[in-house]
Amino acid sequence: MTDNFPTACTSVSWTCVGVGGGTCAASGSGNIADSIDLPVGGTATYSATCTIDPAATGTLDNTASIAVAAGSTDPNLANNSASDSDTLTPQADLSISKVDQGVPVPTLLGSSFSYLLTASNAGPSTATSVVVTDSLPGTLTYVSNSCGASVAGNTLTWNIGTLAPATNASCTINVTVAAVGPIVNTATIS
Repeated sequence: MTDNFPTACTSVSWTCVGVGGGTCAASGSGNIADSIDLPVGGTATYSATCTIDPAATGTLDNTASIAVAAGSTDPNLANNSASDSDTLTPQADLSISKVDQGVPVPTLLGSSFSYLLTASNAGPSTATSVVVTDSLPGTLTYVSNSCGASVAGNTLTWNIGTLAPATNASCTINVTVAAVGPIVNTATIS
């Protein structure tokens, strides 16, 4: 029995259980190249686990095959291999935090302060096309930002792009108080 695992699979370990007189190596690591005995009605079932590289993309293709020993005859060679193909989807755990800074007390019309936005990726994969949107309430007037974000009306759009695992990006948004009332400000990341 042979199974050469794809390069995106690392730290491969496997086990085998023989039933009905089937015998195989009980366990191993890496690619499988095992001599097995299979009497009529016997089976050998392999289970393998591996770690997939978080940066891997595309498909994960794997084929296992079996061949009869020299001097033996297999009447059906068409069923001597089995394949599996899985689409790899990057997984990124994005989060956004917002902290107000320098808010005067009391907060009066025309008072200035800022928000610090921090976008984070807990991984395990790199996040691409990351965008933060911050819709400022009508009680605030946008003044400026530190990250080159675009602004349309009171909506700020920060195109971060790529954010690697275990990293973050930050942006300061400067505002002034434009109207009396509650100041509720929410940012989203996608």
